[in-house]
Amino acid sequence: MEVHHHPDLHHKKKNFKEYFLEFLMIFLAVTLGFFAETIRETITESNTSNEYARSIIEDLKKDTVNLSIDINELKFVDDRLDTFINMVHTKNIHELPGGTWYYYGRFGTRTTTFQTEDATMAQLKSSGALRYFGNYAIDTALARYDQSTKELAIYINLDLIYQSNIVDLRNKIFDAWYFLPVMDLKISKQAIDSFMQQNIPLLTTARNMMIEYASYCQLKSFNNKNLIVLEMNLFKNAKSLLKELKIKYQPPNDVNESRTTRKSKT
Repeated sequence: MEVHHHPDLHHKKKNFKEYFLEFLMIFLAVTLGFFAETIRETITESNTSNEYARSIIEDLKKDTVNLSIDINELKFVDDRLDTFINMVHTKNIHELPGGTWYYYGRFGTRTTTFQTEDATMAQLKSSGALRYFGNYAIDTALARYDQSTKELAIYINLDLIYQSNIVDLRNKIFDAWYFLPVMDLKISKQAIDSFMQQNIPLLTTARNMMIEYASYCQLKSFNNKNLIVLEMNLFKNAKSLLKELKIKYQPPNDVNESRTTRKSKT
């Protein structure tokens, strides 16, 4: 008969050192895993913040250029609105050629079309990636820039509320077809002077309608002056944010350009 030997189920007890070594190995494995994940997240966030920063820098460059153009246009339009308002209140309609009334009267309905390049900023907000910058100066500059864009957008929308009214009134006084030769703000002074001397007929010479239109132009002039202040503030905040971003995330080509500039000066 075959004899079966039962296995020895009594394990040798581990001493304290063996338990400690097992604990230490598990602890080190968990700790290293934690550090590895933290480093991975840090690298990912750093790469993401670099991408966002460079995208914002490009947006800000476009915004500052477009803001500068729009501010100059608003000033140009506002000067002519003030001239028109003064003409209405100091001149008889028949004292000036119709072309003069048409030229200055056309600015009453001109509105700004400025809009910030906000796609990157919107993505930053929706993704919660603003925290990736981790820089107080950048965070503060971003907040100021964002606030100034909101203030400008609100005011532009307010300016559009009465736009249909002023267009309707303008079309009762002026035949818009005659505006075509002077629609471009870059038209030469010679072309403007020639246009202003033309005897272009007004649709009405009723003084009360001209005064009503001038009143709308005065409101437009007031709003333009406020828009200029808001756009100048936005321009200043855009430049400030651009400066802070370039300090931390200056693109390689900008670094090379600055080095070249320094060499040329020396």
